[in-house]
Amino acid sequence: MAVPKGTGASITAAACLAAITVFVFYTLRDYGPRSALRRFHDDVRSQNAADLQQVTAEPINTQEVQRLAAVVYQIDQHGGSSRVAAVDRDPGEVELLVLYSFGRGTARLVWIVDHQSNGTWAVDATKTLRASAALQYQTF
Repeated sequence: MAVPKGTGASITAAACLAAITVFVFYTLRDYGPRSALRRFHDDVRSQNAADLQQVTAEPINTQEVQRLAAVVYQIDQHGGSSRVAAVDRDPGEVELLVLYSFGRGTARLVWIVDHQSNGTWAVDATKTLRASAALQYQTF
């Protein structure tokens, strides 16, 4: 059976477009406020202090960062799943309302992620604790 002319070029173009798309999404997977929050959770789980410092506005040995890390650790220990329920964007700062679900209850935290001077996004533990203090949630 004969292959229509131009099919090879179409396949090559589609393959190039697919490769570019994968490259762009792979490159941007760790950019943005949601990625900073995801990385914070992942770094607490894996106890990766070096990477945790990269996604945290304050030094990781501060009381605020340690308190947030402990909360994330407890959520993981209780099998909690999370989802971002709301996002509020201001210039240089994003507020993410995250709902954590457990078998016996739920918890809500407001995470504040700031745009840093070096162009990255980082969790601001102090602002996060302040914003989340006003929320009432069921304990797990």
